[in-house]
Amino acid sequence: MSTTPLLQQPLFSSALPRSANLTDALLAPAAGLLSAGDAQTLRAAFVRRAVREGHAAAGTIRVDGYLLRRGADPDLRAMRSFEAFSWSPFTARRMVGLAAVRTCVHGTRRTPVQAVGAVIDELCRQGADPRERSGSLAAWLASTTPGVRALVHAEAVTWATQLLGALDWARLGRSASVGGPDEWWDHRPAALTLRGRSEVRIRLGAVGGEARGGRALFSVLSGRPGKNSHAELGLSALVSVLAAPTGPPPVRVAGWWPESGRALIVPVDGALLEATMTSVLDVVEAARGQGGS
Repeated sequence: MSTTPLLQQPLFSSALPRSANLTDALLAPAAGLLSAGDAQTLRAAFVRRAVREGHAAAGTIRVDGYLLRRGADPDLRAMRSFEAFSWSPFTARRMVGLAAVRTCVHGTRRTPVQAVGAVIDELCRQGADPRERSGSLAAWLASTTPGVRALVHAEAVTWATQLLGALDWARLGRSASVGGPDEWWDHRPAALTLRGRSEVRIRLGAVGGEARGGRALFSVLSGRPGKNSHAELGLSALVSVLAAPTGPPPVRVAGWWPESGRALIVPVDGALLEATMTSVLDVVEAARGQGGS
């Protein structure tokens, strides 16, 4: 079965039905769901291919959505120029913003401005503790200047506001889980680690009292959809299938690009997972061909 987006259209910030449209698409009845047996078959096939290609690996390759997005660039040599991660207002905005959105959704704070301010204050208190891990977000925020913290606040407020405005939270209710640890799949024989990122995970069986089961995964992304966006979204579903082979696979994955006002919602089926597997292994091969991660 081909993978066809349920929704791919401009969603302008002034359009009031935006959150209703996205929420409708996320909660829509699903047909032709991937069975647990099909998911296990795909998992076994991917592990065999990954192990076969990992024999000559000099080190473990970590694949996330960013690497898949860069892998679509024909100049794969650019992958060698990846810089080591460091905290900045841009890299901190997601963690701070997610914590702020959780408090707004749960009713603890009324506005993103209040919520982000409270999150940063708490992280600074945590980071001032001598027992705090060096290099953590809390430690960085506690040690940086007030001006940088102000920039973090501005970035995180914008990010949190975009996520809060994207969905109809009243309809989702307790079915929506905001944030939480990213999903990981690590396979040492294949010298491969995959990271799946979702900002919101929705339990469909908990919506409206209908026993539909399954989950929908929702991510906030930068820029605009590109030619590798299906694989970038599919990576979240693939990691979920690999990390929990006996659990029900996700029903659909969604991406929301607020900067371009576009959304892409894709059903999770065999075609999506197989295409994502191929993209992952292509990027791994290119990275190893250029001398590693």
